[in-house]
Amino acid sequence: MSLPAVPDNVRPDAPLIVFAKIIAKPGKADELGQAINICVEKSNKEPGTLIYTILRQLDQPDTFLAYEKYENLAAFKEHGKGEALKELVSKNLAAGLELNYTQDIQGFKSKI
Repeated sequence: MSLPAVPDNVRPDAPLIVFAKIIAKPGKADELGQAINICVEKSNKEPGTLIYTILRQLDQPDTFLAYEKYENLAAFKEHGKGEALKELVSKNLAAGLELNYTQDIQGFKSKI
């Protein structure tokens, strides 16, 4: 499984936000969830990975959604080369992966 290319119009010094959709292979959702938890723990140690939140879709329990925020494009690329993601991909538990690359245009920080 290879990662979709980052768009050419990304601002390299601005924070990069990635929304990911990961679909487990049939019968592998719980195993994928465990592997994702390990990836999250390791990603937490990456200095440029600011937010890494994984959600499980209630009406489609084979589907996991991720909200990831990186300090900049370089931090995202470091995450892509890191052991956490390599280990997750090597387990070959996902049937599909969709990444949406975004950058802030406006908003406010969490109030919680």
